[in-house]
Amino acid sequence: MSCKSNSTYSEKNYKVSREVLLSLLAARLELTQLEWDGVDNWSGYGMSYQEFMREEASDYVTEEEMPEDLDAEYVAELMLKDFEEI
Repeated sequence: MSCKSNSTYSEKNYKVSREVLLSLLAARLELTQLEWDGVDNWSGYGMSYQEFMREEASDYVTEEEMPEDLDAEYVAELMLKDFEEI
């Protein structure tokens, strides 16, 4: 998992609490470890991934507004609405 910024998104800064930052860093570490173990090769991973992303995105957009293939970057962009831009 890369921490490099994606060039398709403009560079902005957001204010987050220490608690949120620690949670994000811990989640990144856990995901990296799972990827190293090959979790993306497990049976049912793709279907489960899409189902989870649709559920998370549904808090921000309607089913009709969602792209067919969701990814974490798309849902994360939606979730930025919950944070204060600085």
